[in-house]
Amino acid sequence: MSRVGIVTPISCMRCIRRNWPAARFARTWESAATPDGPGFTVSMFYDTGTGRRLSIVQRELDNPDAIHSISVFRHDARGRVVRDYSSTYLPDYRNAPTQTLAFEHHYPDGVHAYRAYDASGELLDERCEGEIDGKPVFITLDIDEIDAARGERDANGSGIMTTSEYRYCFQGLVDTAANVLPPH
Repeated sequence: MSRVGIVTPISCMRCIRRNWPAARFARTWESAATPDGPGFTVSMFYDTGTGRRLSIVQRELDNPDAIHSISVFRHDARGRVVRDYSSTYLPDYRNAPTQTLAFEHHYPDGVHAYRAYDASGELLDERCEGEIDGKPVFITLDIDEIDAARGERDANGSGIMTTSEYRYCFQGLVDTAANVLPPH
């Protein structure tokens, strides 16, 4: 699979600076070190005008220049998260992230659905929850379940992906990472 973009602390920080140059405030707290790893400082950045969460940055207490994880959130005009990006590193191996994710969110009437992709554009997870016509709906598929459901749909036209609930939840989301990668 071709690489269509990568989420890194640098690309996330550029996105933060480009889109929210001065309109943010932070709430910060610390977590203590454990025998298995370092302690962290977690900072959540919010828009001063709307209160919307813009990003979360987790840094090592003993090495504040070492970002352990970063998440950046993009909102629509109604204040809902429409895209978010995250990158996570292991404390001892800083040469490349262990996980980079890009999420696309969708809000058909009464539900919140999203699809999650890795940095290479691979669909990893999709979820939908809420109510459709007053009835609760909860759909969650991981990478293996997505592949199995696609096979079932393509082989005999059945399975979760052919249900009206699934179609309702995911009708506005493309099934590629084109809308979220590269980060913007």
